Amino acid sequence: MLDLNAISQAAVQSDNTSVDSSGDFVKAVAVEGPALGRIREYVELGRHAPDAVGLAKGYKPAKKGYLVIELLHKKHIQEMGDKLVPHEVKIFFNKGVKATSNYKKLFKQINTATGGSAQTFVDLIGKPFKAKVVHNVVGTGADAKTYVNLENYDTPQRENDEGDLVNITVPELMGAVRLFLWENESVSDAQVVAMWESIHNDRTYVKNAGKDNETEESMNWDQEKIMAGLDWEDSRTKQVVAPDDIDLDEAPEMPAETVQSNDEVDF
Repeated sequence: MLDLNAISQAAVQSDNTSVDSSGDFVKAVAVEGPALGRIREYVELGRHAPDAVGLAKGYKPAKKGYLVIELLHKKHIQEMGDKLVPHEVKIFFNKGVKATSNYKKLFKQINTATGGSAQTFVDLIGKPFKAKVVHNVVGTGADAKTYVNLENYDTPQRENDEGDLVNITVPELMGAVRLFLWENESVSDAQVVAMWESIHNDRTYVKNAGKDNETEESMNWDQEKIMAGLDWEDSRTKQVVAPDDIDLDEAPEMPAETVQSNDEVDF
């Protein structure tokens, strides 16, 4: 079971982000404007080589990851069958250590909006804030895609009729917390196992449905992505969580990332 407080207390000894160094239903796009949110997921995926485009631009291998923010204002909750499902914003990042990195800028903005006491992203999971939903449309016509981003992170408050600032009640998270820290030296083996289990996905999907080459594929993308990283073989994580019979040659093909990395977004 994930103990966020214990993991945060352990993780900060090795990684203090507050310190700088050098199916059937289609979810509509979240509407632009004010939003209330909380971080639900923070997943580090290990170090990976750049893709062909990145290689052409001279990018080097980088530590990758993403976080998921649930939008919890009633205008960002959608009915899907008999369920209410919040819109989500998924932000991919390269884990930077310099104050100028987008990773650090994002941390500082959300940390400031939630009180300023966090030392790592783990501390920010579940904390309420407000922000502004903005759209970035890429392409034209039938090929156009709308990407949802957030900006203007701030304390969840509003001005009342008397001109005083009053707190806004932000609903609690609706989905399950998922967390994984890659090779943090100060978390325990038990905490690594708990985090690894939190990102496991035992669901499957049908690839090439209705065609001769139809296959059932795993949706355990996060664990597979981590195991495909450049440092997996000699990692502590592998020693702690991976059975001996894992065969990466049998790993499912990773789906293309359909949201922008925060390296491409100005915060």
